[in-house]
Amino acid sequence: MGLQRYVRHVGVGIRKNHGRMHGNQLPELRGGAAGHRSLPHGRALHSPRSHGLSCGGGRRKIMPEAAMEQVILNDGSAMLFRRLTRTDIPAADALRQAAHWNQTERDWERLIAFNPDGCFAAEVDGRVAGSATTTVYDGGVAWIGMVLVAPAFRGKGIGRKLLEASIRHLKMKNVPSIKLDATPLGEPLYASIGFKGYRKITRMRGQGMKTGMPESIRRARPEDAATVLQLDSLAFGCGRRQVIKALLEDFPERAFVSDGRDGVNGMVLGRRGASADQAGPLAAADDETALALLAAALAAVEAPECVLDVPETSAACMKMLERAGYVMERQFTRMRLGAEAAPERWAAYRVVHCPELG
Repeated sequence: MGLQRYVRHVGVGIRKNHGRMHGNQLPELRGGAAGHRSLPHGRALHSPRSHGLSCGGGRRKIMPEAAMEQVILNDGSAMLFRRLTRTDIPAADALRQAAHWNQTERDWERLIAFNPDGCFAAEVDGRVAGSATTTVYDGGVAWIGMVLVAPAFRGKGIGRKLLEASIRHLKMKNVPSIKLDATPLGEPLYASIGFKGYRKITRMRGQGMKTGMPESIRRARPEDAATVLQLDSLAFGCGRRQVIKALLEDFPERAFVSDGRDGVNGMVLGRRGASADQAGPLAAADDETALALLAAALAAVEAPECVLDVPETSAACMKMLERAGYVMERQFTRMRLGAEAAPERWAAYRVVHCPELG
């Protein structure tokens, strides 16, 4: 079933000029039962009821609000474990720079704003030596990201402590499905805790393509915001309103949609990164729409280079990028701990957003 037909099937009702809003404000998702959120006009987004998650270390209590906890590391040294706050962003970004990742300080701000109680710092001798963030989505899914440890403090068990704390935090929120995108360096740690890999994703890096805008593609308008959210939800598998809202508000010049015969049938977003622009997420049900959106995204690149995270199922997009001179920078493995609560629709999810948010 095509993405647009599926949207109509579940009653989202994508139509031209449908779902107008003021500015880029997305409609409020009205809360229902646990693990369930409602879409505009009372239409329900697929969202199974949450249930408990079984994993190691679950009996240990996580810190109460704003508390600190001292942990003894593998080498006998002490680590202060606490919340990651906005005042830690320069130190956390230094960890990011050491790992040569592409996030910015503004990305850290958004991650902390998404889940202030679910972002953690490891402090050793007064220095932030590690970080981890969590983001909770609709449909019983949460994401772990930015698991970083300073090179001088690796091998002491800091990464494991941060990961276990993130899992405990999400268990307290009754999240049944915890996901992340693992680098080759981090994958053995995640696997040792019980995460299972289920999809390979390749980061491609290259330069923008200054081509004309495909006829079917246009810049997203404020009244498209609800449709963009719904297309992303159907491809990603669950709603992540806060993520899409932030992209639309912070980078409206990188947001494009495709107009089909019955209305909008695809979208792509983007953002600026520390070393390169990043395109994604891209949702489209067919190759023709996906490639037109990809061309628009590459034409909008302003930095010297652009990166895109392409799942192994997105062969058409990968071929287009390779023809444009893009090369593989690294691979990620998408991993899951717990039951699959809201699977991605990989036939429509052509370019993922980013490792820290899925």
